Amino acid sequence: MQIDETEIVVRTDFDQLDADNCCWVSLRFLRGPRRPREGEWIQLRDERGAACVACVQDVHGWTARVSPDWNTWTGDTLPRLARESWRRLHEV
Repeated sequence: MQIDETEIVVRTDFDQLDADNCCWVSLRFLRGPRRPREGEWIQLRDERGAACVACVQDVHGWTARVSPDWNTWTGDTLPRLARESWRRLHEV
């Protein structure tokens, strides 16, 4: 049986967002048929069990820059930097 698609789950620290509201994640210890590609959606999880999906923006060697979709957030509260970014976007 050939597997063409797979769910990719990556650990991250949601408090480490850059100015564009993206984070860098390690792909070093991923198991599976392949690494994610630019434009694909992956699942991010932190050490507290919170999660969301994210779109892969860039892949450089063993790291990927991903853009979290905060509409899919499963944690109690958004990470601090995500809340600040959301406020800046919605200020008028």
